[in-house]
Amino acid sequence: MFEPYLKSFFVRSSDPTHIKALKLQVLTNLATDANISVILREFQTYIGSSDKEFVAATIQAIGRCASNIREVTDTCLSGLVSLLSNRDESVVGESVVVIRKLLQSETVGHKDIISHMARLVDNIKIPMARASILWLLGEYCDKVPKIAPDVLRKMAKTFITEEDIVKLQILTLATKLYLTNPKQTRLLCQYVYNLAKYDTNYDIRDRARLTRALVFPSQGHEDNKLAKHAKKIFLATKPPPVQQSSFKDRDQFQLSTLSHFINARASGYQDLPPFPDEAPDPSVRNVEMPTPVTPVFKSAHQKKKPQKVKSFYSDESSPEDESDEEESESGSESDSESDSSESDSSESSSEEESESDSDDDEDEKQRTRGKAKRKSGSGGRKREASESSGSEESESESSESESESSSSESESSSDEESENSETSDDDAKKKKSKEKASNRSKATQGGGNRTNLDLLLDLDDIPPTMDTPLLTPSLGGLLTPTPTAQPAQPLPPGASIQPASAKFVPTTTHELLNRFTGGGLSVGARFTRSPHLYSPRMTSVELTFTNTGSEEIRDISIGRKKLAPGMSLHEFAGIAVLNADTTLHGTLGVDFNDTTQPAVFDLIAGGRTFSISVTAPIGELMTPLAMSEADFNLNQGKLRGMNELSGTAKPPSGQKNIKALVDHVYEIANLLQVQSLSDSVLKFGGQTASGKVLVLLSLSVPEDTAECSITINCEKMVVSSMLLKELQSALAKD
Repeated sequence: MFEPYLKSFFVRSSDPTHIKALKLQVLTNLATDANISVILREFQTYIGSSDKEFVAATIQAIGRCASNIREVTDTCLSGLVSLLSNRDESVVGESVVVIRKLLQSETVGHKDIISHMARLVDNIKIPMARASILWLLGEYCDKVPKIAPDVLRKMAKTFITEEDIVKLQILTLATKLYLTNPKQTRLLCQYVYNLAKYDTNYDIRDRARLTRALVFPSQGHEDNKLAKHAKKIFLATKPPPVQQSSFKDRDQFQLSTLSHFINARASGYQDLPPFPDEAPDPSVRNVEMPTPVTPVFKSAHQKKKPQKVKSFYSDESSPEDESDEEESESGSESDSESDSSESDSSESSSEEESESDSDDDEDEKQRTRGKAKRKSGSGGRKREASESSGSEESESESSESESESSSSESESSSDEESENSETSDDDAKKKKSKEKASNRSKATQGGGNRTNLDLLLDLDDIPPTMDTPLLTPSLGGLLTPTPTAQPAQPLPPGASIQPASAKFVPTTTHELLNRFTGGGLSVGARFTRSPHLYSPRMTSVELTFTNTGSEEIRDISIGRKKLAPGMSLHEFAGIAVLNADTTLHGTLGVDFNDTTQPAVFDLIAGGRTFSISVTAPIGELMTPLAMSEADFNLNQGKLRGMNELSGTAKPPSGQKNIKALVDHVYEIANLLQVQSLSDSVLKFGGQTASGKVLVLLSLSVPEDTAECSITINCEKMVVSSMLLKELQSALAKD
């Protein structure tokens, strides 16, 4: 069924690993003598994938194809042997395992392949692959009598450093070689048994004790039956392994369940009940049909509301629109009444219509009188109001006459003439809707035969005066609530913490490359304390390039980067030409990862390469935060204990010059002062640029002493200690 769509199951690079494995299984199941060449060619391309798990699954799929189709077994074996020279150890290891299974299923051994694999023991480091090679050498030791003892000699030297699975196969190889060639391998076999006797693994010690008793029986037990048949036990013909897929037994679990996905019985899984031996009664499959809902039809004399024509300005609602809405509501009420009572006669329906029409006429008259009252307040719009009111009165009169005629018709009509009365009602409704539409357009446009297109063309005209006051954003408007004297509500904890701008911008330039070393090119760096456009985690560094030589310098850019783990660098825009006696600037973005490790990179200028190292002081790796004193105290209380570091320092000009102390803190660290009620305690807040970790600084300046105490709260202890040292050294200089 799926064979014509074979290429639809080819693996794509965008497929996830589990989908790739499923496609390999499908391709393997669809493999036949006719299409095996296409499938193997496709498998060959998959081996070069970077997905190691997928490559291993592909090699296993090649082995399944080789075991299922005997015509391509030799071809697959030669292809897998060629993979043994692959540089990837995982590819080589999986190929060895598959080759072992294929050779085990072959009746005629391949001496050349076994010899080739024996030479790879020193290079293959994967334990499963090494164990497979040793098993092959022991199983077919009679075909390679000169190679197998030499491999055992090498394995005996590295026995104590091998994995447990490799040690077990070394014991098996030594036992088989002793049974087939005791003259050359007796001492080697005893040496391996002695090493395994003192191994740390229980399985290896037990295996050595068991095989030693069979191969080297103790005195007095030479006639042991097991010892006599040891050769038959160890060199018996093994059944060939069956190349099965990992999805072989998944059909025992229900599809789309967790057990089906993990291929194991999960907790709470319930098996599907088995099929019954006898067919059940087919009546159990009968399902009761739902009872159909009988639709309720309206009376033939029910008055229908004509479709309302919207005005050009849909957001403005006129009195007519309001009356139409009320009419629709009254009509809906009458509809519900007529639907609920099916036994009502035509006379009752006509009475309801006449009552609803009379109510609508009274509402329209009241709105007309209200509109006439508002007419006195709008001087320039009296004419429009009078015309619209006149049109409404005429409309109400026409509606009254129509309602009277319709009611008289409904009273005098019989069942046979119901269709004729319904047709006349429809004609009257259409005529009424046309009159309403024309009257509404006249009322909206202030008279005349203007259309909506004319309104669009006259948008550039001066707008008419409006009676409603304009809403001014600065002073408020009609919807602006009147301010009342209420106490300010306190902000929730942490709501006042917001990013802020730096209070101090350094002007000092650090020299990165002097003009003598750079051949006339000097490079300086300045920390701007401004957010970098590429990433907010980066620190902006302004590079200054000055050509002090007499010749121009071309192609200034960044070459190879030598950054510590976690750091990143965004290059500045390259400089094509730097003329003599010219200075240009470039902005460099560096994510220091909250460390003071330097960012090292190569600067290429004029074909020459210079090594540049940018180191940022700890204070430049911070960004200021604006916060209230309550949030400062709250977060400081959370960062006690190991997250708190204290020290003392001498203020620059005594304890009274608070402004100079604040300026010194701004120069050293990119923090922001927190407004505090206490004059003797200065508080500053900020966060690290990369990790966004809070940094809280408190300076306590008592009046009775010349020293101030410094307290820094931060989760990163390295940041706290380095900042404290810089503050102490900077204040001590003054």
